[in-house]
Order: sequence, then structure tokens, then C-alpha cells
Amino acid sequence: MSALSRNELISFIHARIWEGHLGFEAIRDSVLPLSSEPDTWVEMEIGRQLAEKRKVERSWPTETDCDRLCKAFLELQALHIITMHAPDLRLTGCLGAARDAWINDGAEQSPKIGYLTYSCDCIQVAMKYSELYLSFGIIPVSPLVSKGKISADDIATISLDVIRATGLTARRREPFCHIISVEPFTWQKRTPGVRN
Repeated sequence: MSALSRNELISFIHARIWEGHLGFEAIRDSVLPLSSEPDTWVEMEIGRQLAEKRKVERSWPTETDCDRLCKAFLELQALHIITMHAPDLRLTGCLGAARDAWINDGAEQSPKIGYLTYSCDCIQVAMKYSELYLSFGIIPVSPLVSKGKISADDIATISLDVIRATGLTARRREPFCHIISVEPFTWQKRTPGVRN
């Protein structure tokens, strides 16, 4: 793969920073393999853009839509639904990531019954169109699911109730039966571990 141009690097850095999931080091580590620019230029550009974002973050409300979604995800985890902020995945990879999380949680011994997640594609849509898509589903080999006691409809209902309880507006997308839409949704995710 050829290196990105300076303008492409600036755009790539901008996207990673405004997604809000990665701090300085992780962004640097994701950019350097794509760059033929000096490491110092990459680090200075990341620092410059992070400083700009930090200034904008100061004007955000105390609790953003992303904060509300994080609260919903924590509550859903307590209800045995795997939740993931999956910024490095495409939407089609979310089921595989949920399966891996279920396996890491003990597979058949895991109490997990389903998943709710979003991907980098969903983040881009949210930033551009103020609508966040969440993918949901069941863990097919979970004991409760395999006995027919929990369905994908149940995961949707539980997820919608918890999301709505945070003050967000959410609905199930039809005919896309495994997508929940949160709209309006303002993507304002604060950057962890900012280094200026």
C-alpha cells in the first residue's frame, strides 16, 4: 500500500480524532504506517488537531448524546447484552466481534444473550447526518436463546427501552430488522487521554 498524501493524512487524522475513541498514542500508531511524512510532522499534526478539538469540546453540553449512549451501554451490559463501541470495524464485522466477546466471556457458561454495537461506518453517518445506527442481535448458542426464551425482538425491545430511558430518541428500522436508529444524534465524543 502506498503512503497517503499530506492532505489525505490530515483528513485521516481529523476523522480519527473526531470519532473520539482514541488518544494521541493510538492515533499516532494508526497513522504512522500510512505516512511517508516525518514522524515529528505526524505527531505535531495530531497534537494540533487534538488541541482544536479540545477547544470545541469546552462548548459541548455537560452530557452529550455519546455520554447518554455510554450510560445505556453500561446498563445493557448489566442485562447480559454485549455492547461494543467498534470504531475499527465495518458494520458487517459486528456479529463476529460479538461472538468473540461471548467466547472471551466463557462461551457456553456466559450469561450473555445478545449484542448491541456500532461501527466506524455508523460513526461517519452520525457525524454527517445526525443519526446513529446500532446493530443488534442474539447470541444463537446462548442457553436462553437456544431454548427459545430470548429472541432478537427481545434484544431490540430491551435495548430500545434502555436507550430511551437516557433521553435519546430511538426506533427499530424496518425492513432492516436488526438495526436501531437513534435520531437525532449529535456525535460529540470527548477524546480520551488528550496530549497537547
